[in-house]
Amino acid sequence: MPRLTTVRTALVLSVCIAASASEGQTFTTLATFDGANGESPYYGSLAEDANGNFYGTTLSGGDASTSCSNGQGYDCGTIFRITPDGALTTIYTFCSAFDCNDGISPDAGLILGANGNFYGTTSFGGADFTGGTVFEITPTGTLTTLYNFCAQLNCTDGSYPYSQLVQSSNGTIYGTTLDGGANNQGTVFQITASGTFSVLYSFCSKTNCADGSLPFAALTVGSNGELYGTTEYGGAANAGTVFAITTSGKLTTLHSFSFADGAYPFSAVAQSSNGIFYGTTSAGGLRDAGTVFEMSANGKLKTIYNFCQSNGCADGATPQAALTKGGNGGFYGTTFAGGSHSRGTVFEVSASGKLKTLYSFCSKVNCEDGANPYSGVAEASDGTLYGTTFNGGLLSCSSPYGCGMVFSLVP
Repeated sequence: MPRLTTVRTALVLSVCIAASASEGQTFTTLATFDGANGESPYYGSLAEDANGNFYGTTLSGGDASTSCSNGQGYDCGTIFRITPDGALTTIYTFCSAFDCNDGISPDAGLILGANGNFYGTTSFGGADFTGGTVFEITPTGTLTTLYNFCAQLNCTDGSYPYSQLVQSSNGTIYGTTLDGGANNQGTVFQITASGTFSVLYSFCSKTNCADGSLPFAALTVGSNGELYGTTEYGGAANAGTVFAITTSGKLTTLHSFSFADGAYPFSAVAQSSNGIFYGTTSAGGLRDAGTVFEMSANGKLKTIYNFCQSNGCADGATPQAALTKGGNGGFYGTTFAGGSHSRGTVFEVSASGKLKTLYSFCSKVNCEDGANPYSGVAEASDGTLYGTTFNGGLLSCSSPYGCGMVFSLVP
């Protein structure tokens, strides 16, 4: 079982104090998770539908009668819809099927498919297997399992998909698994909307995993039609890689991180209109607190920001999520730690590396405004940002951490 399933033990338990949002920004708590309506939204940004509503997942929570329940709120996870004014509806609770054949623990967020339905993964569960699933769900909550991982001997088809999916212009869906594959170090896979599945690549196919291992992040479809992604480990220094892979499965390692330029990327890369890619690493850099980098399509990488530059890491530390390309030409992101209260931030960074902290979480008493965001933000057409936090909110839920919340932020 991957080490990241026990994330709560690594959380920083700092004390939150009252403070106001940065001048010029409007922060709103839209909904607070209480266990019954979900708990702990994890990786991947919210997905917006054509009506301006947002859809997301929670790692646990939901119906306490499911077989995942231990009586303390750690249930099987949910899919939810939330309106811009904060009306939250649970549209699906996992382990609703016999023996959790529908999956357990959707770690990643959803994507909106070309057909108007949403696609996602669960990291565990599935029919007769424990390797997770790929599913399709309608906006009203009808779920169809498209694939059950670890269906092949020794899980050569992959297991434990933690990443958000991506759909290409021809309708094919692509993703990664953290484990499994020919070398048990993760895979890149493709699947059609009807469920036809194949593995494109198994990581650690080269000596000492020079091609990377354990891809945690989602893929990005580049302007040239190739797929781009990151691995958490592997590469020349075992600090992770950035790679490109064709839709026929030919993989090229574009960059191996060396700690000095970053380490352990958890997130996908985002491509700007000029073809340059931007991303984050969760560690490494000048202060070992993570970085923002830019990279050309042929792999020339430059660190444009090192976190924890300001006193007390008020600028943030340990970014876990992908950047979101903003309508203003910059990028928006979150940090899991750092900020004015050491519980994470929302930030904006320009293509040249100028960073502005937009909000520091736990700025309200008892962190009722949320804490420790693993996920990135989604930008609506009016420029408002929407996102989730893993902790904070109602601290009596999963005490003393809180079960997380959904927020909006006008930059």
